[in-house]
Amino acid sequence: MKNVGIATVGSAILIVAAGTVAHANGYGYGTKYGTATGLTSGSHQGTKTRAQKQIVATEMSGQYGFVRSKATVKIGTKVTWLNSSNAPHTVTASSSNWKFSSKQFTQGMKVTFTFRKAGTYKYFCSIHPYMKGTIVVKS
Repeated sequence: MKNVGIATVGSAILIVAAGTVAHANGYGYGTKYGTATGLTSGSHQGTKTRAQKQIVATEMSGQYGFVRSKATVKIGTKVTWLNSSNAPHTVTASSSNWKFSSKQFTQGMKVTFTFRKAGTYKYFCSIHPYMKGTIVVKS
């Protein structure tokens, strides 16, 4: 694996993705499941938030994948997907309990989503459908 990073800031978890990462709509919006924000580039700066988690999209043995593809977080956690690979990626909901589909994001870019409801949230990359992950949100 290369260009993989996982950081914990306060009670937040950051999930970084190597390669390209995708985001919901690029500008941020709220749903009954949580709040998404758009693509950004650069490193994550620690802020006083309730919780954060980072997931990295990376290339491993010639295939792309999410590092820390299964994460358990508390309600209110801000999850960030970071692209550390040279390919574009997306984060797209694959379970019926949430509606989330990011736009493509490229190397060094990230997308975030704050989970505000307990449940199990499955996702995949619509460009590389074999890239899959799960976020379990607990109260």
